[in-house]
Amino acid sequence: MRRAGVIVATLAACAGWIFTLGLAAAAPPSPPAEPALGPLSEITVTGRRGRSEPLAPRTRLGTTDLEALDAAAVDELLERVPAANIQTNSRGETLVFLRNAGERQVAVFLDGALLNVPW
Repeated sequence: MRRAGVIVATLAACAGWIFTLGLAAAAPPSPPAEPALGPLSEITVTGRRGRSEPLAPRTRLGTTDLEALDAAAVDELLERVPAANIQTNSRGETLVFLRNAGERQVAVFLDGALLNVPW
């Protein structure tokens, strides 16, 4: 008997919920409210363009930079390049990731000689 009471109560709650949804759907939409703002006055925006340098798409390390860094390997130099990540794989190859480019999409040259093998 108790189980039947629970089922009846559940059905009554569902019917009430469905009835409420029906009333909300049947209600006519209210007209949009008129804005409480008056007429706008003139707005003037002034500003100055600041000096900005364009972003450089590449980084170049010159002789003075190399001497100042006193790096023993290329990966030590590449640590100074913004957005660069250097990893060494299981074959001993040092792979360079620049600005989300894949490891085989970046060619590294030293005096014109290719140091890695991009695909």
